[in-house]
Amino acid sequence: MSNNQAKCDECGISRSHGGGFTHLSSEKNGGTQVLCPSCWNNYMAHRMGIEPPELSDLEPVRILDRDGIPHTFEFEVRLSTGLGVVAYEIVNGERLGYEFSVFEHPETTVREAYSKLIARITAGLSVKYLETKDEHRHFRWGPTSIVGSAVNGRFEERCDSKTGEEQLGVVVDGRFLTFEEFGRSLSSYIGFNFRIECVDAADTLDISASPERPDLVPWLER
Repeated sequence: MSNNQAKCDECGISRSHGGGFTHLSSEKNGGTQVLCPSCWNNYMAHRMGIEPPELSDLEPVRILDRDGIPHTFEFEVRLSTGLGVVAYEIVNGERLGYEFSVFEHPETTVREAYSKLIARITAGLSVKYLETKDEHRHFRWGPTSIVGSAVNGRFEERCDSKTGEEQLGVVVDGRFLTFEEFGRSLSSYIGFNFRIECVDAADTLDISASPERPDLVPWLER
């Protein structure tokens, strides 16, 4: 089994990316039990005294972004203190594309949470934070800058295919950038102040690329 694959100790299913697999301290064998999303949800539902969420009808979906580029999302359903549904995109074999999630009451139906998630995906894909000065953007990335004054993204890491070393960076517009690459995209704002706020993936954020700010010189005629 490859390093990026996980196997469930309960049902035996294995999966690349290891997405959603949980390592649970086990009293049965005195070690750690690895559970796939389905077995984990059954375990949590049994503890909470509710029916486990239905997973079988969440097939991958293909949604276009504002530039007409398709993105295929797979889904994970995870029961904890609430019902979480995550939509993620695989890029070059890794979960380094777009990712969206919602978190609802544990007895919410999967279909209801799924509908909210689709709306969040559609809204998220309607906004672009990066602009690439390259006519051949499908083949290689050229100089990149941000289009407004705000950027939404998430922190990630990937394994460098050449060196084998882990690279820390961010995913913006479904694209992984190292911190150095992301820093270069902000070069037009040298001398500006900035604020970083870390929020849960399921939180509702302002997705505007150019949010309104108070007018610092309201006495000037425009």
